[in-house]
Amino acid sequence: MEVNKTGDEPYKHWLFGHTLEFAKNTIEFINKCQQISEECYKARIAFRDFYFVFDPLMVKHVLQERQKNYKKSFAYEGLKDFLGEGLLTNEGDFWLKQRRLIQPAFHQGELDKFVVDMNQRSKGLMESWKSSDSLDITEEMIVLTEEIITHALFGGETTAMDIAPGEIGDLLLTLRSHAAGKVKNPLKMPLWVPNHENRNFKKALSRIDEIISHIIDKKLSNEKCSNDLLSMLMSVEDADTGEKMSRRQLRDEVVTLYIAGQETTTMAITFICYLLAKHPEAQSKAREEVVEVIGGRSIESMNDLRSLPYLTAIIKEGLRLYPPAWSLGREALEDDHFNDIKINKGDTLLVSIFHLHRNSKYWEDPDEFKPERFFSEIPKKAYMPFGIGQRICIGNNFSMMEIQIIIANILLKFNIDAVDQDLELKTPIILNPKNKIMLTISENEDIYA
Repeated sequence: MEVNKTGDEPYKHWLFGHTLEFAKNTIEFINKCQQISEECYKARIAFRDFYFVFDPLMVKHVLQERQKNYKKSFAYEGLKDFLGEGLLTNEGDFWLKQRRLIQPAFHQGELDKFVVDMNQRSKGLMESWKSSDSLDITEEMIVLTEEIITHALFGGETTAMDIAPGEIGDLLLTLRSHAAGKVKNPLKMPLWVPNHENRNFKKALSRIDEIISHIIDKKLSNEKCSNDLLSMLMSVEDADTGEKMSRRQLRDEVVTLYIAGQETTTMAITFICYLLAKHPEAQSKAREEVVEVIGGRSIESMNDLRSLPYLTAIIKEGLRLYPPAWSLGREALEDDHFNDIKINKGDTLLVSIFHLHRNSKYWEDPDEFKPERFFSEIPKKAYMPFGIGQRICIGNNFSMMEIQIIIANILLKFNIDAVDQDLELKTPIILNPKNKIMLTISENEDIYA
């Protein structure tokens, strides 16, 4: 396997290498890399060697077969500034211990208890929508997913606090912006420098810690059993030692779950609604299925969602074309090789899930929206919207359930039409549209006739 093939190379600065072009338009830069090689492209970014990995076999080598030789890349350092040692950022034995403690809370059998709340909240938001409205679908979903994840994590504890609507989401947006900036600019000022950005970051971090600490205190003093995720995390014990999570670890896991459970789901729904608006035949077919299964009643359980195969295929295809968690970064701890590619200790490997999902060697018409492809065997090694292996996203079933419920309720009540606009993408941490995605809705008045 050749690392690079002949072709038009991306611009390379004599000192900064490919850093400038990578930072300017990350997706377009990686597009150029993939056009040169559908397997792996070696670049020079942030004064280090970067391997952009597009080959599923090399992905498996790095993330599964040789995973112990790779740690999280420097791109996660900005996240660690506020996530601490949560599942997304920690590694090794401590990560495995935490994963085993948390996993039972996300088994499919445990998720039914969230269905009714998700359904009620999504229908409640849509009651405020009116026919012929033009909606910024991302802003609408931010409100809804914040409500859902806040209630799933904390139950009703936030209602007793002086927390403004959307405050937690706004605080975390400040923290995420810090992490995103650190990815784009590795030379950013360290946190101890008291500039405006760092002061805002520390202020938001302090407020988040204050809120979560207060909620933990409330739950510790409340003898009533709760079904929210924080209560479950507070009760789990290590099978070997009988120890429970420390207060600090509870905080780190809660913030991690909030981040993982809100922005990625918001963007997934945004892109899926955009695709439905652009493909009215698929939208109509999905609506017919939802009407047949759900009709005029409410979504009541996971069994309802299992009876929506076409809607599920649409969601999976949306996650293939626009995976919110669009990449994974790793750093080699020791020298390694894959076929004839030599990887040195300290080299960074970036698995672009976005480009893996569009690799023409594994996908027919890779840029086309074709939900039906998920009714036959798909190249599983080339499909990983929630990651792969041991570190697959712990909340993948929760997220899929939330997306299904929200999209199903939209289809039951509204037709979605796209405003004429081009879709441009931006990164670095979560895949986002550069501009607002505006959708026009019209009510389905005779849907049950």
